[in-house]
Amino acid sequence: MRLVVLPLLVALLASIGAYSYLSALESKGKPAAPVSVVITSRQIPPRTVLTREMLSTKAMPREFVDDSFITSMEEAAGKTTTVPLAQGEIVYRTKLATKDRKTALSFHVPAGLRAVSLAVNEVSGVAGLIEAGDKVDLILTLGKEAVGKDMTRLVMEDVAVLAVVQSTDVRETQGRDLKTYTSLTLAVTPEQAVLVGFGEKNGAFKVALRGANDGGSKGELEVNSDRFNR
Repeated sequence: MRLVVLPLLVALLASIGAYSYLSALESKGKPAAPVSVVITSRQIPPRTVLTREMLSTKAMPREFVDDSFITSMEEAAGKTTTVPLAQGEIVYRTKLATKDRKTALSFHVPAGLRAVSLAVNEVSGVAGLIEAGDKVDLILTLGKEAVGKDMTRLVMEDVAVLAVVQSTDVRETQGRDLKTYTSLTLAVTPEQAVLVGFGEKNGAFKVALRGANDGGSKGELEVNSDRFNR
């Protein structure tokens, strides 16, 4: 029996090994399925919002495609180019503006709004604790020369802070370093931008920092000299 079974077992194991080896060679030699990547269908200047009409796709070998390639029209459409793109050029993520990528400020101003800088100091700017991305309210104080009576009014609410400019002076308090602001850059409507200009020329602004989850509105609030002359 050993003379019969042992050779058969050896032959069977050899056959299995040969089959596995040939299968591995076959799978290794088989090319991977191509990947569809997004390309431009025409020349596109910088600062252009991409639409589907500007885009097309083409197949590329998988081994040449990495995470910087955009592989779907849905991901590319609606994004803004930061550099010029030639016709037929591959659309890379690094050539489009996103919230997480550091690009020119104009790419981060919401549609319909304007970026306006407001001069502040340690007192009017909440002791230098405001950061880009925070929301603030603006309180404007005007004198008799401007509006006929002394008054303070809440003029803007829930305004986004796009950027801050800090002074070079640093002071330490309670174990941390604080830099005071020289200006805040805000995202405002054109009407609010005009109000900022008028307020800076004729009065004084104070900035009120909103809570991170506070999206409420107080409406028009005003205090004037009449309140204290009763």
